[in-house]
Amino acid sequence: MKTGSITLLVLCILALNAVANYLPIGTIQGSGHTSSYVGSNVTTDGIVTRVYRDGFIIQSKTPDASQDTSDAIYVYQKDNQVQTGNELRVTGKIEEYVPGGNDSHNLSLTQIRADEIKLLSRRSDPPRPVVLNYLLPDFPKIIKQPGSPFNSKLNALDFFESLEHMRVVILDSVIVGPKTKYGEIAVAVPQAKPLPASSSGGVVKTDYASAPPKLLINLDRENAYTYNTGDRLKNPIHGTLTYS
Repeated sequence: MKTGSITLLVLCILALNAVANYLPIGTIQGSGHTSSYVGSNVTTDGIVTRVYRDGFIIQSKTPDASQDTSDAIYVYQKDNQVQTGNELRVTGKIEEYVPGGNDSHNLSLTQIRADEIKLLSRRSDPPRPVVLNYLLPDFPKIIKQPGSPFNSKLNALDFFESLEHMRVVILDSVIVGPKTKYGEIAVAVPQAKPLPASSSGGVVKTDYASAPPKLLINLDRENAYTYNTGDRLKNPIHGTLTYS
């Protein structure tokens, strides 16, 4: 009888530990480069904003009150059947994924390794994107080293961390560099601080500590347009933000 009682008690404790806590995405992300919930099983809700082969991004319907926390997160699940606009409830383990591996020196990206996905709505309005033009006038002037105190207003690394995977839009941008072999173009916006410029309209980087507010745009594969340094783009650029 005593052995049976002890066994039953242990089973109850294990069952309680397996329960996933419900947390908003902003709470999971937190104000830092790594989530304080790594290794924990959590449940959260969000609207699918982008789909990849091995996962997708969800973003909260409404932003939280903090400018230091991202309201979007990557959900890792291969061969998923989700679509952009789906509203989902996701349960899984929180991880920090380092693109290229730990030896790459890349910063980690917070993700959920999904165990269960529940469809709440097939079609929901996407979360309102952040207009980067309104933020870049106060873009941090320096790039601090990883491990320094988190401050999205002073540290360029922290600025981008606070927007990890979120929907963004760029208005009235100017191309400041040639198209790369990876299908990327670098752009800046008129609201950003004046930058040292080349004769063709490119950005001159003065030293490592300087952090000119330019963004790399990863173009869709079918975009075959020839972009030139100095071109002004009249149409808005919509996308989700990540960094490396």
